[in-house]
Amino acid sequence: MTPCKRVLEFWILLMAFCASALVSCSNNDEEKISGGVSVDEGIATIENKTVAGVSQKGPFVSNTSVKLFGLNKDFIQDGTSYNGKVVSEAGDFSLQRVSLSAPYATLSINGYYRNEVTGKISNSPMELRAITDLSKRSSVNLNLLTHLEYDRVFALLDSEYTFAGAKKQSEREIFGAFFVGEQSTNFENLDIFKQSNQDAALLGISVLLQSSLSEGELTELMAHVSSDIESDGKWDDDTLKTLVADNAFALDLAKIRENIESWKFGDVPGFETYVEEFWRNVFGLPACGSASEGDTARVKNELSKHDGELFVCQDEKWKPYSGNGYVMSLEQYANLLLGQKGTGFDAWSYAEHGATIKSSLGDGYWNITSGGATTALSEETLKACGGVCADLNEPGTESVVVAAVLAETGGNASDWLGVCIEYTSDVDVVMMVRADSVSRNSPLETGAPSYTIPASSEKRVENIPWGLFSPTASLKDVVGLEMLLRKGGQSAVTFNITKLGAYGTCG
Repeated sequence: MTPCKRVLEFWILLMAFCASALVSCSNNDEEKISGGVSVDEGIATIENKTVAGVSQKGPFVSNTSVKLFGLNKDFIQDGTSYNGKVVSEAGDFSLQRVSLSAPYATLSINGYYRNEVTGKISNSPMELRAITDLSKRSSVNLNLLTHLEYDRVFALLDSEYTFAGAKKQSEREIFGAFFVGEQSTNFENLDIFKQSNQDAALLGISVLLQSSLSEGELTELMAHVSSDIESDGKWDDDTLKTLVADNAFALDLAKIRENIESWKFGDVPGFETYVEEFWRNVFGLPACGSASEGDTARVKNELSKHDGELFVCQDEKWKPYSGNGYVMSLEQYANLLLGQKGTGFDAWSYAEHGATIKSSLGDGYWNITSGGATTALSEETLKACGGVCADLNEPGTESVVVAAVLAETGGNASDWLGVCIEYTSDVDVVMMVRADSVSRNSPLETGAPSYTIPASSEKRVENIPWGLFSPTASLKDVVGLEMLLRKGGQSAVTFNITKLGAYGTCG
């Protein structure tokens, strides 16, 4: 090859190289203008990117400062930081021209927010944090769940998890700490004004943790929960979890919804379901649905102030049982007994049945035990009283037992659901389920299932499901119902029964 030819080839190669370099430079300039991601030695870098999102506990107020800190490939702060601020009353924020040597970053906000429970702006500021990979997103929401996962993600990264693996694992664990079986999702995508189940769960957790706590108390609570989850991904502090459940149970969710809707930032998802699911699980109550309408269950959590209290499944929600607060309608009662002909017993009253109690166990009758002597009540006695009247006014007589004898040999009363009574009484009255296996003459203290009816000077109807009797009533061999009243220091006591029947029939 001649020297001239070699020189010519050299210049051709040089011109090709420069053209390639010019194209490369041009592309990089364009990338910097729009903001984007490039790769340097296998590590994505962030160049001139706008990072935006929404900051919510409830929404943080306008002009609240938002900070971003860059992390290197080992997830250690590299000294890079950017400042932005909340630009709307709905909590939207933005950070401009973010450039990082690695795609990883943390964000934080510290300021005042709208409190869902009070409906007002918080009395003091609080901080929320998030950790993110900006190679795959430019939108990062800051919320209570991104804050709770923050320390757990770093703990998993120290355990040789990839960033994506650490995020997925922490999100699954945190949802699992609050709810059974709820599918997790990327917490940076969640928004309390969007409509997915996970958005509703975020708002539910935000509400139940806030409850009636001050901002300082909430910050302390979140620190405890985050620290507990950090080491092993579990919320093991049952005492704290029960306290949160007790507080959440006391919330007025309808008022909280009204508060949030009044801000007019968007539609409010069904957060109530998640608040109720949390305290139900912590209380140890089973699921409540249409198939369990009218069922009762007791709280089974010794750490709860509601331990042992009776709840009833009504309208597919667990509600505290009280004689005044829950009365099953005749229609509900009929639906539950649909196809079970001949069960229960009629609401007894003198006007309808005279002395006889009409029961599926047979035709029963009344008697009274006083001073050790048992007397059957005649129709004349019932007529004179207009019901069953028991008077404790004789000196030396401290108690009286009124018995509704339903069957001499015992029968199955499980289909009745419970009993109802219409009465007046000067004192509390103990109703006992008398079974064939328990001696008819033995005292109540033998442990037969019982329930205390409150004193009432005015005529009162009390509906009592079987689940309210303690210990659990045996319903397979019921002989009758007995009611014990004691003077309790009073000189004279009166107890009058005007109706007795299966649950829901005394209305």
